[in-house]
Amino acid sequence: MNPKILITIGVIGAAFIIIGLTILFGALPNIVQDKVNEQLVLDENNTDIWDMFKSLPVPLKFRVWVFEADFSTFDYKNINTITYKKRGPYVYNEQRNKSYIEFGPGGYNVSYLQNKYYTFNKEESCKDCNMDDKIMTFNPVMAMEQDNLNLMRKATKQDPDTFRYYDNVEYNFDTIHDLLITGNSNLGISILAASDYNTFIVDTGKSDIKQLEQTLSYSDRSVITVWNNNDDGSTSRCNKLTGTDGTQFSPGLTGDETIWAFEPLLCFALYGKHGILPDRDIKDIATYRYVLLKENFLESVENSCFCLEDDVKKCAAGLLNLKKCGSANGFEFLASPAYYYESPQHLKWSGLDRLISIDDVTEENFATTIDIEPITGIVLNAEKKLMLNIKVRKNAIPALKDLAINEFYDYQVAPFLYIEETGEIDDENAQKLKDKLYPKKVATAALIVMIVAGVLLICVSVFFYFRQLK
Repeated sequence: MNPKILITIGVIGAAFIIIGLTILFGALPNIVQDKVNEQLVLDENNTDIWDMFKSLPVPLKFRVWVFEADFSTFDYKNINTITYKKRGPYVYNEQRNKSYIEFGPGGYNVSYLQNKYYTFNKEESCKDCNMDDKIMTFNPVMAMEQDNLNLMRKATKQDPDTFRYYDNVEYNFDTIHDLLITGNSNLGISILAASDYNTFIVDTGKSDIKQLEQTLSYSDRSVITVWNNNDDGSTSRCNKLTGTDGTQFSPGLTGDETIWAFEPLLCFALYGKHGILPDRDIKDIATYRYVLLKENFLESVENSCFCLEDDVKKCAAGLLNLKKCGSANGFEFLASPAYYYESPQHLKWSGLDRLISIDDVTEENFATTIDIEPITGIVLNAEKKLMLNIKVRKNAIPALKDLAINEFYDYQVAPFLYIEETGEIDDENAQKLKDKLYPKKVATAALIVMIVAGVLLICVSVFFYFRQLK
């Protein structure tokens, strides 16, 4: 074969490789990302993303376990002498819809109220679990701030029956449904379904797509007012209002970013990183798995602003007092990661070490994880795990006059609820997402074929060239 023809074949092959690689790793990602970004801006004309924004298409489930207390083993000094039984799960389907949606000037931001609706899921709850189950646990009255508790005692001292009622150690809730959804008839507190009448304002991504759905304001404020400054006097990161609602993040993720999600239940924004746990495919769609970091709760100068005690030494690591937050306002419920996985020594403090081994409290088992499709930033799967505990103080009720305390902690921690909130994109919306990503897959496949063809052409030209030399 004419050497000039062989050289031409080799040059064509090299051109195929160069062009293919340039487009595959250069122009194509930018072209695809720009096209996707246009479709993600919150605008009524972008039908799919707008519908997802108004009504979350990912079916959410709340799984709740109650730590039911057996007080027969309680010595009335140490909480960890109580024997706990983990009862559940009680499963609720959650639907999220936005109402009172209004665009700001120029369409750069949008405001709304977040509505949540819950339906008991009997089929997925434990075999013997029912909505009207009564549970036995510590009386949440003991988790009230002391001033509120004193006011309650003063208001009820003329009624001996009510007074005795509030002084009981054991407290039988009306039903699990009243506690979680409708609100307990005596305390008026709903753990899951308390209405949120605070207005959200978020970025539409119109000016900068990287700011898509970032929280700009909550309850007419651009900062949170619940927490203190840091112990060293520096500005509090705890009151920083940042992040999305956890269902959508910035498109074009590379895996190197820190993601932020604002959680109204906890009144602060949490951050997560990629690369801690292995990535997963969700419905055959590749995702990056982000993990909310232990550093969100660990005891540090940065987190000292979460301490609402008069001395930071009185605040144990990983226990977030919600007494100024949302529906828990006035009650000293202590939120923590699942089974205190960032501070597993609390298992012994609370007595849960008889239910679960410290060795099993790992990120793999109990971390909050978020699986995000990186091009769109859409969350395809999430598993949020949280515990609520009751802060039990000495003399909260007469029976606890001998409760053991030490020089740092004038309270003990009684586990109350373990909550898992999970959601995975459904088949219909997964297919819509695949359709959006399909052009890139086709183009990528074509370019790979082009690159392989280029390699083969070079191999053929080199093979025949050296064969002729022989």
